Amino acid sequence: GGAASARAPPREFLAQDEPPIQIQVSTALLLQLIQATAQLPPIEEPDLQLIQDSCKVPIGWCDRLWVTLLEKLPAAKHTSLDVKTFLDHFVQDLLAVQHTPEWPGAQLLLRRLVMALNTSKGLQHPESAVRLACIDLLGTITSAFMADCKQAEEEQEKVEALLSASGYDADAEREGGAFLGDEDKARVEALQRLLLGALAARPSSGTRHTARTLIVQQMLLQRAVFEQQQPPVMSSQPQDLMPPMEPPQPPTRAKKGRKGQTAAAAAAAAQAEAEREKELRRESALAQQGSALLAEFHALLTAPPRVAVGTDASSTASISRWLLLNSAMGRGRGSFLLWLVNAGSAVGKGGGGVGAGYQATSTAERSRAVKALGSAIEMDERVLGHVDVQAAVCAALEDDAVSVREAAVELLGRHISHSPELAMTYFDLIGRASNDAGLSVRKRAVKVLWDCCVQCGSAAAATDAYMDTGAPAFTRACEAVSLIMARAADAEDSMRKLATGLCAGLLFSSGSHPAVPDADAEAAGGFQGASLAAAAKGSPSARAMLLAEVCDLVYRSDAPTSIKLPLPSDHSLVVVLKAILGQSSTSQPIVGGGGALAAQAAAAQQGAADLARALLEKIMELQEAAAAASAALDAALTGT
Repeated sequence: GGAASARAPPREFLAQDEPPIQIQVSTALLLQLIQATAQLPPIEEPDLQLIQDSCKVPIGWCDRLWVTLLEKLPAAKHTSLDVKTFLDHFVQDLLAVQHTPEWPGAQLLLRRLVMALNTSKGLQHPESAVRLACIDLLGTITSAFMADCKQAEEEQEKVEALLSASGYDADAEREGGAFLGDEDKARVEALQRLLLGALAARPSSGTRHTARTLIVQQMLLQRAVFEQQQPPVMSSQPQDLMPPMEPPQPPTRAKKGRKGQTAAAAAAAAQAEAEREKELRRESALAQQGSALLAEFHALLTAPPRVAVGTDASSTASISRWLLLNSAMGRGRGSFLLWLVNAGSAVGKGGGGVGAGYQATSTAERSRAVKALGSAIEMDERVLGHVDVQAAVCAALEDDAVSVREAAVELLGRHISHSPELAMTYFDLIGRASNDAGLSVRKRAVKVLWDCCVQCGSAAAATDAYMDTGAPAFTRACEAVSLIMARAADAEDSMRKLATGLCAGLLFSSGSHPAVPDADAEAAGGFQGASLAAAAKGSPSARAMLLAEVCDLVYRSDAPTSIKLPLPSDHSLVVVLKAILGQSSTSQPIVGGGGALAAQAAAAQQGAADLARALLEKIMELQEAAAAASAALDAALTGT
């Protein structure tokens, strides 16, 4: 039933000994069945096309399995069979074992599932519930692939070392080899041979036999496709099989009458015979190539290579991730992102190309797609630089549904906190979201501004590690504070409390902010990056200057050309000060009560008093400087 299916199923099958990986028995059974369908064609059938068709049998069974399961999704809601939960746990198992040499069928199944998801059985299905389930599956797989590909890039040197230690000669492959200089394909086959060697070094079992057969079959398929794309080598044919070469004849007018027709027919017959002979030679050459391939790979299956490197679980996992990165699925992972983008679009996608045929999406689908993109970004933040992903985030922030806009803000907030560069890129979008019509969106945006732009953005910009990257510092921290302060005049009481609380902590309390190097709070250029956080934890004078700059931004955002004083009572700055000092008529003081809250209120009020004195001192200092300058000017004028 529903409650039982919600629990994680028992995973009692030990799929790998060290490190131990356990999966469901049903997953192991299905994987073994798929791998058992892999058989090498007999040597007596050397036709390259027949070889390819034979090697594609496991692919056909994978497709049949996924189509059967996806077709059960619409009817499953009317029965006790929870197909979605089964699919979720099945995919989790496949991801867990996809980098073990004993289960090469896992990557094959995952690759075919991704293709099945982008069909009328999946993301293009007319029922929203089916599309939701497929968005979840695609999001899970995409996130895992992003993580694997990123790790594979980091392990490039390790894989190169394994190849070198195995005797792989890159120079020889470039000059010729089985793939005629195609080094990428040669590397793939060399690493697959290492996996075969790793399997040969382990105790014999039924699983290892089917795994070895599937790997060899995939190698044979790759070679057969390559061979068929090359022109057949026919120079080894005996000379007496070559048709005689006749010198070209000058063009003549066609002769009329029966004699002329007979000559034309004879010429056509000779031409047809020459073409037939040429095709026979081509077929013979291809058959010879096919026979050589089958002999080579049958021998490889019978006597797999014995290698001394790459046999441990860590090495085989690195090899598998490298193969995934350089496979069609690894190179096409950008398409997975595009499918998620299309699934999260508010309108259906028509026309041709990737994503064609999508139905108009529901609010739940769009929200789920944004969260799936967020999971992919969590695995590799470079995804945020993808043009389609940026467009999708912008569209989600403009969505009609509050839940979609909130999911988009949350996505950004999770990934820009430690990157001032990303915070700069998406600052304007988050700033607009802080004034969203939805309360939950405004709250989320204000928290992102605080966490990512005021605190983390400023602190990250001040670290030596970030400075070493050469990336630009975050220079809009004061704007973030002004946007937060603007919400102090919000219509919702909870929003006002959140904004005034954050402003109180920043401007009227010290010692509660990121510990960053001290900075001169009055340096030219104002408070940017690390200096903002330094000022917030510094002296009343430094915090007074910070308040002055923030207030200037608030003033100019309200009236860009002029500042009108006194400020109205509902102005955000007035609201903040009244709330901190307990003089607000629309809400309770931001802090108050007994115990710790009373201490916080007293500290905030003391901080406000210190700041006010610092402001007055600064005003008097400026007035004295202005008076001195005026006196000096008068003296200079009088003296002349």
